[in-house]
Amino acid sequence: MSYLVLARKWRPQQFDEVIAQKHITTTLMNAIKQKRIAHSYLFTGPRGVGKTTTARILAKALNCEQGPTPIPCNKCRSCMEITRGSSLDVLEIDGASNRGIDEIRNLRENVKYAPSGGSYKVYIIDEVHMLTSEAFNALLKTLEEPPAHVIFVLATTQPQKIPSTIISRCLRFDFHRIPTREIAKNLSFIAGKEGIEVEEEALLTIAKKAEGSMRDGQSIFDQIISYQGEKITQRDLKEILGLIDQDMLFELTRAIIQGEASKGLGILEEVEIQGYDLLEFVHSLVGHLRNLLLAKLSQSLDLSAEEKKRYEEEAQNMNEGYLLRLIKIAQNAERQAKRSPQPRLDLDLAVVKMAKLDSTVQLEEILNRLGIGPSPKREVKPKRMEEVPSPHPVEEPSGSGIWEKLLAKVTARKISLGTLLAEGRYLGEEEGKIRVAFYNNHNFHRKQVVQPKNRKLIEEEAKNLLGRKVTIEVETKEEEGPQPKVSEGVSRPPHLLQLIDKEPIIQRVLDIFDGQIVETKPRKEKER
Repeated sequence: MSYLVLARKWRPQQFDEVIAQKHITTTLMNAIKQKRIAHSYLFTGPRGVGKTTTARILAKALNCEQGPTPIPCNKCRSCMEITRGSSLDVLEIDGASNRGIDEIRNLRENVKYAPSGGSYKVYIIDEVHMLTSEAFNALLKTLEEPPAHVIFVLATTQPQKIPSTIISRCLRFDFHRIPTREIAKNLSFIAGKEGIEVEEEALLTIAKKAEGSMRDGQSIFDQIISYQGEKITQRDLKEILGLIDQDMLFELTRAIIQGEASKGLGILEEVEIQGYDLLEFVHSLVGHLRNLLLAKLSQSLDLSAEEKKRYEEEAQNMNEGYLLRLIKIAQNAERQAKRSPQPRLDLDLAVVKMAKLDSTVQLEEILNRLGIGPSPKREVKPKRMEEVPSPHPVEEPSGSGIWEKLLAKVTARKISLGTLLAEGRYLGEEEGKIRVAFYNNHNFHRKQVVQPKNRKLIEEEAKNLLGRKVTIEVETKEEEGPQPKVSEGVSRPPHLLQLIDKEPIIQRVLDIFDGQIVETKPRKEKER
């Protein structure tokens, strides 16, 4: 007997053997038990996840001599013929090769005939989305009301191409991609049965290369066994599959982090000299950066314990924002390289851009590193103007001490308002009014202070300080006053004061380092 490839040799023969599709197999088994068998099914999902295999098992379950049964015996004549693909009652049709209206007309004529041996005649149309519009229209009536002995199973990888009129006549089941660990587990089982010794890391690599397709994983495994024999290592995979050496990827990211663009370009040169595919390299780089991001976020990785530890150690010196920016640049480079006549140039530019990229650090992180920590949240209790004075009056301050204490209280409630009020000149208190003057070059400060909300806050603090109700009277002085605190002769623009009010962490940093916000020129509107 000729050699049977692993994907066919180890194809599931029972619903329970289908991997990672329990939501479908359980439903089908229960439907058979309850005799709720639909006349047409639509199986959708990526390649190699078990659509056609499940359709064959369904056909066996319906036509088994002990059935219909959710567990076909795989020993009777009907089951064995379906397994071999020689059953006259189970017809597999390739939608890509039989896509015209004539083929569908022939199918409509043949469905009239009763099954030769089993209970049902099962039509499995693979890649059904390849049928023409005319063929779909010809199939509509038969699909909706087929003879009682006919079951249709339509399988496709592109359900969006199927007319809604066809979908509405079928019971739809969406197959999922198979998890990497499940593929590796299945390959390990096959290796044990075939007497193949293979490293765990190599199994995971093959499973990742399969990208969710069990058939692809088994085919790759078959290819590697043919090349290497009964003992397979991770090193063998690099030679056979042209996998990018992980050491190269780690060296490249270190060069990028250290800002060594020339070293990064040298690694790309080595990649090309060793004959690696450049598109495969940039694809691997995107995956490598993703692994670093997941390791930084303490997420699970489909890697061996040794590789996980390596990624976790490497990710310690990076932050999430920086990694996100690197991934975005690498993804753009991958897209451009696919359609570029000079992919090497696109990769060179991407590496230089990543190497020149500054790392992103949050202000909170800087404070934490300095052992300062974030500023504690201040709880402010709202006060009303109508509150009754305390039975124990506060001793009234006099002179400039009133102004200094009032500024401190307002600043404690609202930093930006305290900063604005401090630019005013205290003129004294007369008949329950605190008089404050602003020079004409402090017009913005005056307007902010007299806003109803801000005025109310100031008057509340003044009342708490003096023990009686007072009002704020704001005046304007015509002569030029001193400029607000500046650095290198540049004044602090009003919008930066508003920014400080919205982002208290900025004021926290300024207070700790005795810093100032400097803007060399005002922001200009974009020219039309």
